[in-house]
Amino acid sequence: MLFFFYGTLVAGSVNATAQAVHRRLRPLGAATARGRLHAIGDPAGWYPALTPGDDAVHGRLYETLPTFDAAALAALDAYENFDPAQPDASDYLRRGLRVRDDDGHTRMAQAYLWRPPIPANAREVPGGDFAAWIARNGLPAYR
Repeated sequence: MLFFFYGTLVAGSVNATAQAVHRRLRPLGAATARGRLHAIGDPAGWYPALTPGDDAVHGRLYETLPTFDAAALAALDAYENFDPAQPDASDYLRRGLRVRDDDGHTRMAQAYLWRPPIPANAREVPGGDFAAWIARNGLPAYR
């Protein structure tokens, strides 16, 4: 299974879920997907929301290791507030997304896509790179 992460789940993030799950993933490198990226403010920091669109969204591609199990997937789903049994009550939906890796290959990867309307306090992320946007604006990423 492949995952496309574009925000607070990228390796090196400071949140405990990302740190735990990356012990069960193998990094494959940079990748891009089509969409529109927004940043949503929260008292615990900013986090991204990927919605449909035609912009390039930059992230990283990961492959699951044999140690990646149902508990690891459940931890990711819980972190993203995705309940497979109640998708309409979820903030994100885990869906297959077509991504292009650095070698130009197109692959399908699981990604968390924003479900509800974008909140009024959200900001667009020009250039589709959440980490660069956080650094450029001196803002904290969600922990």
